[in-house]
Amino acid sequence: MPTNQALHLAIDQIKTFAPWKVFWPSDPLALANAHTNLFAVVQFISPQYWRITYTDQGLRYLRIQTETGFEVWEPSQLYQDYLAIDLRSEPAFTKKVAGITEPLHAEDQATIETVILQLVDLLQQLPSHKRITTQLDQHKVPFLQFTETTNHLSFKQFKLPRQSALFSSIKTTGLSRLQNAPLQPLSVEFAVTYLPQQVTNTQEKAFYPQLLLAMDHTSGQVISQDVLDPKLTEAENIRQWLLDLLQRFGKPSNIYTHFGEGQQLKKIATKLGIDLVTDVPLKYVGQLYQALTSELAQV
Repeated sequence: MPTNQALHLAIDQIKTFAPWKVFWPSDPLALANAHTNLFAVVQFISPQYWRITYTDQGLRYLRIQTETGFEVWEPSQLYQDYLAIDLRSEPAFTKKVAGITEPLHAEDQATIETVILQLVDLLQQLPSHKRITTQLDQHKVPFLQFTETTNHLSFKQFKLPRQSALFSSIKTTGLSRLQNAPLQPLSVEFAVTYLPQQVTNTQEKAFYPQLLLAMDHTSGQVISQDVLDPKLTEAENIRQWLLDLLQRFGKPSNIYTHFGEGQQLKKIATKLGIDLVTDVPLKYVGQLYQALTSELAQV
């Protein structure tokens, strides 16, 4: 879908700010317009992939509970239903519902343009790096509120599900014997995503299974392509996969992954001396996912 010049210029300005160097995906940037009732959350999953979660019904639509000083949002609203901006080549815009790509309509395109232009305003008003870091340490994130005539930047305290249940750290117990094992000349691409087709469980409930993909970052050889066990948590599934990887290949020198999976692997990678890389595109994992999607489309 064609985009206007103002949107491209705004995207270039955001690249210049490089906010992903300061704000992790767990540090969203929030925009609220009192006149139009648009409320949006922007997350930088990586320098090349940005997410916009939004509603035209105001902040209260995403709020499911209020705790002392905190806003709590429904996880599916933040992590499965969103607009995405992919900058790996030319800017590409997609819409995800329950993690699955749907057609992008004119109103979605208009929302992307509005949010990105407002995001530039937010970034231009940010204080010093030191003050931002202080605010983030207190779980306070930038919040830009618009009225018909002006806008105001403040820092609000948000508690996102991502910070606990959705991206819990993988247990490091039982791995001491591997700490001094030599690193192998292996670099692994790894990601957890959704299978792009619903299945029905034993209770006849339809859902999108999660898929774990792992590739050799150098050769492109498939290491793993497994559906996660729904009886285990995502962290437990990842731990089980990692133990199997260590048994088969030894300790890899590098694991390339997304920010979310990186948060889960952080402690275990540090303990084992594995270099964790989260700012490099997962070329081969992306190719494998596209191949699987094409196969399923033909079934």
